[in-house]
Amino acid sequence: MLVSHQRTRRRALMAAAWLIAALFGTGAVSTYVLPTRSTIEWIIFLAVGLICGGLAIALMRVIRRGDELAEDRLSIALIAVGAFGFLQRVYFSYHGPLLHDPDVYIFRPILSFLPFISLAALALSRTRIAVIAVWLMWGATAIIVVSGFVRIPDVTPQRDGVVVLALWLLIACPLFHLLLQTLPPYEDVLRMGHTEIRNSRATAALTGQLRESELRFRMAMQGLQVGVWENRLGRDGARGSWWGSDRFYELLGYTPETLPPTSERMLELIHPDDREAVVTAAVDSLERKDRFNFDMRLRTGYGGYRWFNARANWQRGTDGSPERLIGGISDIHDRIEAERALRRAQTELERLAYIDSLTEAVNRRGFDQRLRQEVAAAQRSVSPLSLLLLDLDYFKRYNDHYGHAAGDRCLRQFAALVRTHLPSEDALFARIGGEEFALLLPAATLDEARAIAGAIHRDLATRAMPHADSPRGVVTCSIGIATRYGSDNESESLFKAADRALYAAKGAGRNAIRTDEAAD
Repeated sequence: MLVSHQRTRRRALMAAAWLIAALFGTGAVSTYVLPTRSTIEWIIFLAVGLICGGLAIALMRVIRRGDELAEDRLSIALIAVGAFGFLQRVYFSYHGPLLHDPDVYIFRPILSFLPFISLAALALSRTRIAVIAVWLMWGATAIIVVSGFVRIPDVTPQRDGVVVLALWLLIACPLFHLLLQTLPPYEDVLRMGHTEIRNSRATAALTGQLRESELRFRMAMQGLQVGVWENRLGRDGARGSWWGSDRFYELLGYTPETLPPTSERMLELIHPDDREAVVTAAVDSLERKDRFNFDMRLRTGYGGYRWFNARANWQRGTDGSPERLIGGISDIHDRIEAERALRRAQTELERLAYIDSLTEAVNRRGFDQRLRQEVAAAQRSVSPLSLLLLDLDYFKRYNDHYGHAAGDRCLRQFAALVRTHLPSEDALFARIGGEEFALLLPAATLDEARAIAGAIHRDLATRAMPHADSPRGVVTCSIGIATRYGSDNESESLFKAADRALYAAKGAGRNAIRTDEAAD
C-alpha cells in the first residue's frame, strides 16, 4: 500500500511540476502579447515556468534514484514556487488599476483557486508540511487583499463582491483549512503500517530462523550421545531439567518423563562416591567464576552406573548472584573403560618389565631400582638394611645332566621355596643372574638375616631335590649376607659386601652361609 502511494505521489509531483511550468509559461506568453502588459509580471511568469521546468527535470532524476528525502525537499520547493505564482497574481489583481473602477466585481476569480492549491499541497507533500503551507498562503493572501483595500478610496460593504470576499477570506478559507488540518497524516499511518509489516516479516523471518536453528540443533544432537541440563536456583529451592538426544536417553536408561526433575533427585543419580566431589567442584566453580567440568558416574535405569562428563557455566543476575547452572552432558563410559583397560595394561607391562618370566621373581633391573630406594630410605630413618645373595651350587652340571627344561623347573621350585620365607611384604625377592638370587630385607638386622638364611638352607635340605652331579647328591645353595646401618648404608657397598660373603661361602665348599664380617 505504501509503495502504491509513493508511486502515485511521484506521478502527481511530476504532473504538477510540468503543469505549473506549462501554466506559467502560457501566462508569460499571454502577458507578453497584452497591450497593457506589466514587464515585472511577465518576467515573474517566465521565471516561475522555468523554475518549475527545472524542478520537473530534477524530480525525474531523484525519482530514478529513489531518494525519498530529496523528493520531500523538491515537493516543498514546488509548493513554494506554485504559492509564489498564485500570490503574485493575487497581488496584481488587488494592487492593479482594475479595482479603482467602481463597476469591477471586487471578488476576483483567482481567489477561487486557493482551495485547489491547498489540496494540491496536501497531495504533493506530507500532511503536516502541507497544512503549514496552506495557512501561510491564506495569511499572505489576506494581507495582500487588505493592503489592496487601503489603496482603494470609498470602499463600502455595498460594493459588489465585498461581502463575498469577506466571507471567503474570513470564514470559508479558514474553515476549509481547519477541515484539512483534521485529516490524519496518512503517510505516517502508511509508514507505521509498513513498519509494522516489515517488523512482522522480520519477526517471521527470525522465527523461521529460530525454528530452523532448533531443528538443526535437534538433528545434530540426535547423532550424538549428549544431553543438556540446567539447575535453576530460586527462593523455593533449586530445580533441574534435562533434554537430549534419543541416544542419550537410551544410554541413561530413562525417558524425558522419567528423569528426576528436582535437583535433590538429580543428585541421587550420582554415584555415592562422586557426590561430595561433584558438589565441591560446583561450589569451587561458583567461587572462581569458572566453568564447571567433572567426570562422574550416574545411576542408569538399568540398575548399574555409567560414566558421563558434565560441563556447565554459571549464569548470574544483574546483581551478580547466581541464577542457574547450565551446560552439556556427554557419555564417556566407553572412553573411561578404555582408559582403565589401558592403565591396567600399562601397569601389567610395567610389572612385567621388572619381573623374571621364569621364576616370577623381580628381575635385575627391578632389583637395582629397589635397592637404591631402600638404601635411601634406610639412610633417612637410620635403620638397618640386609641383603642375601643366594646361588644354587653346581647348577651348570645340573643343566648338563638333566637338561635345560629340568633346570628351569628346579629354578622355579627354588624360587617358590624362598618366597615362603619372606618375612614381610616389604621384603624383595629377585633373580639377578642365571642361578643367582637376591633377598632384600628392609629394617632387618644381621641376626634376623642369618635366621632367614638358615631357614632357607634347612628347608632346601629337607626337600632333597636330586642332583646326581653334586658331591652331596641333592640341590644345595650358597648364601652371602651383608648388613648396613644408617649413613654407612650405600647400595654399591652393600651389594659388594654380600657378594664377597657369597664367594666366601662358595670357597668354603659351597652349601654354606657367610657374612661379610666372619664365616659361619
